[in-house]
Amino acid sequence: MPTLKAAIFDYAGVISEHQSDADWQRLVSTAGAPADAFKLAYWDLRPPYDRGHDDGPSYWAKVATALHRDFSEDLTRQLMEFDTRSWIRMNDAMVAFLAQVQASQMKTAILSNMGMELMRHVVDAFPWVQRFDFQSFSCALGCAKPEAAIFHHCLRGLDVSPEEAVFIDDRMENIHAAEAVGLRGVHFTSAQALFTRIETDADLAPLRTCVSAGRGLL
Repeated sequence: MPTLKAAIFDYAGVISEHQSDADWQRLVSTAGAPADAFKLAYWDLRPPYDRGHDDGPSYWAKVATALHRDFSEDLTRQLMEFDTRSWIRMNDAMVAFLAQVQASQMKTAILSNMGMELMRHVVDAFPWVQRFDFQSFSCALGCAKPEAAIFHHCLRGLDVSPEEAVFIDDRMENIHAAEAVGLRGVHFTSAQALFTRIETDADLAPLRTCVSAGRGLL
């Protein structure tokens, strides 16, 4: 197997934490809708937003329609702010690990499904985003995981073959899609599990020297 030359990271659920119960409660109470109906509308209408076909106001207008509500401009701005906040709590161990990978000889990329508002915030707020060799954000490309096109876009940007890159993501459907393209896939469940996998998997040996800082924060 070719030597590993690049590491591609998902954002939400890998570098950042998942939305918390408190995040959801704040969104639901702000929307003034039943929790189950809100969650269904939130996720069912998300794909066009993540692909950049909708902006924030358009997305939340569709959510309002699905909930038989009428969100004012102020309420829409509030929901957009709370939505963004819900995705920006970092996994400190992964951020430390990422910094070591970026300082190594390994090429790095972020490959994430997210809407334009969150992308702008993440790019502006976190210096480590600019240290990636390449960025693939679904909203800027018009395609999203698990579509093959977004993986090919990232590989071209890194100038590596699929076999020379590992893709780390918390969703199995995305891992399967990456592996179908030829990437090495690692399903992320926790930083501890990832570091153990790196320390025991010969294919991931080039990443072993990068684990120490992340392990120190577990």
